Amino acid sequence: MKYDLNAFQIDLDAPKSTKQTNAVLLAYEKAIPLAKANAAYDHAKAMGKSVGLTINEATAYNTNTMDAHRR
Repeated sequence: MKYDLNAFQIDLDAPKSTKQTNAVLLAYEKAIPLAKANAAYDHAKAMGKSVGLTINEATAYNTNTMDAHRR
């Protein structure tokens, strides 16, 4: 099986650093209440947990990943 190992940026407009959590960003971008964004992350956490994944959105931040792609 062959895998494509080329790196790419998911969000070209993301800042290099931020203090806003992904839930805050989701609420802003979708124009929904923060409680609804948090509920969406709670649902994702529950789905992940059901298959053995741990998702910690409280410390996940949407940042620009360009530096991570440099060789």
